[in-house]
Order: sequence, then structure tokens, then C-alpha cells
Amino acid sequence: MNIPKISKRLTSAASLARDGVRIADIGTDHAYLPIYLYLSGKVSGGVVSDINQGPVDRARANLRAYASENAFVAQRADGLSGVLEHHVDDIFILGMGGELIASIIEDAPFTKNSSIRLVLQPMTHSEILRKYLLDNGVEI
Repeated sequence: MNIPKISKRLTSAASLARDGVRIADIGTDHAYLPIYLYLSGKVSGGVVSDINQGPVDRARANLRAYASENAFVAQRADGLSGVLEHHVDDIFILGMGGELIASIIEDAPFTKNSSIRLVLQPMTHSEILRKYLLDNGVEI
């Protein structure tokens, strides 16, 4: 099975995944990052989610196309809602505004668990996200 090509931005984020963990890809869009990590043998599976049905449908189609549908659950959800039940270790929230990422984390207190790694890549307002993280005791 071919591994999908991913952008330099996603490759950079992928390098931060820990070996063998379960991941959540929030705002997944196409599920390329989780598929890449899974087919590379880096992660064991997890959940992909988006607030809109279109991206969830695209993610499901790509998971099927790359034979990764048994490793990941694709769900429509707001932020990190419903993620906890999938026992993830690394949470990827990429390509959103810093203020939205901060809001998503704020609404999910379980992210303060030190065993969970947050991989965050804001497209705008990174200063808002950095301030939120520092104010809430998150090590950057």
C-alpha cells in the first residue's frame, strides 16, 4: 500500500508523534496525517474528527482507500468532544486559528493530563495560543 504524500507542514507535525500511540486528529479534513502515521508504522490508530460532515466523509473515504479504516474511528464532533473514549495519547490540532485551538483545549479538561501530548499548529494568532498555554501551565 502506498503511503500518501503529505505537506512539509504535516511532515513537521508528524515528526512529533510518539511511537506506538493512539492519536486524535481534530479538524482532520482528509485524514492524511493519521493515515501517513499509521502506514509508516508510527502509530497504532485512534480517532479523526471534524465539526462538519463533509471532511468526515472525505476522511472515511481516504481511510478506506488506504486500508486504514479498522485503525481509526471517523466522527463528526465539536472540538475534542467524544475523543476521550478513544483512549488517545497524542492530540493533533493543526491549521486553525490560535484562539480556536485555545478554546478547544479549554473545553476539554482531560487535555491537562500530563500523559497526553498536544501537537498544535495555529495558522493565525499563535500569540493568543501561547499565552493561553503558558497561563494554564502547559510546557511548550
